[in-house]
Amino acid sequence: MFLVGKTRNPTLDDLLRQEAVNYEDIVFGDFIDSYRNLTRKMVLGVEWAAAHCQAQYVLKADDDSYVAVLELTQWLEEYQRTKGHDKELYMGAALINKEPFREEDNKFYVSEKEYPAKTFPPYAAGPGYVFSGNLLVKLSNAIKVVRLFANEDACFGALMQHIKVDLLNNDRIVPFSTGKVYYTEGEGYSLCKFNGPLVIHRISGKLQIRTHFNVLILKHVSTLCKHIKHGIGITDYLVDNFWSFQ
Repeated sequence: MFLVGKTRNPTLDDLLRQEAVNYEDIVFGDFIDSYRNLTRKMVLGVEWAAAHCQAQYVLKADDDSYVAVLELTQWLEEYQRTKGHDKELYMGAALINKEPFREEDNKFYVSEKEYPAKTFPPYAAGPGYVFSGNLLVKLSNAIKVVRLFANEDACFGALMQHIKVDLLNNDRIVPFSTGKVYYTEGEGYSLCKFNGPLVIHRISGKLQIRTHFNVLILKHVSTLCKHIKHGIGITDYLVDNFWSFQ
């Protein structure tokens, strides 16, 4: 499902409503769709899913995140085999001891009034994370008592902390953004490095379809990467310095 707020363009709002009628895959929130309102969008997603879903797991992903669905499903199946079906899961690229940005002109600004602590609780990077579906009701109840703040990913981590669910780090989630996988701009990038990550950030539009197709080829022709010494293309992908661990 796509979570969408209101825009300031009535024509665009009408097109979105028609899209929702045609495909029944959009949930609308009663707020302006802006970065500062992402926490409200997170709340919308939790509360809608708690009321309408009976899923074993829930994946939250940005619209420009490529998700290796088959690999992620296999990972979850292995997790169930080793940990059991009842083991609660909150999994993603872990961000630990991150400090709030206190500068008012910063995109990620969180005031001391909103969140007075010096560091956020552990939380998963926003481009993609997974959690157990049976946590939805607990999260929905936590929303009513936990003080919410503008960094929606850290706020989600605070909700998980409140319901006493620990974060499980997975290096296969957004490895480019976190510095776990590298390429050099001079050599371009190798799609062979796309064969392994579960979520990759900043893969938009038709490039997502191409990426799915290319990763399938790599999986069925596993010897292909043995013949690739350098990058095989140029990308506009940039390492996200905000999420970098370096």
